[in-house]
Amino acid sequence: MVIPVFGAIANFSCLAFYVIGPLEGIGSWKEPIIAVVLSAVWGIYGAIYFMRNSKRKGRATMTTLAKQA
Repeated sequence: MVIPVFGAIANFSCLAFYVIGPLEGIGSWKEPIIAVVLSAVWGIYGAIYFMRNSKRKGRATMTTLAKQA
């Protein structure tokens, strides 16, 4: 459990510096904005692909856990 938590903290730290750095005058302000926009577009594309592919294969996109008596 330590490694995933450390990885999440490291990722958020890098992202924070990547976005805050240009505000402090370190690097270009265009690069982080372009990277965030491309990541968002890629995430939206991935979600649409996942939903279409699941629908085509007849699988549920979201599953629920039924309570067992």
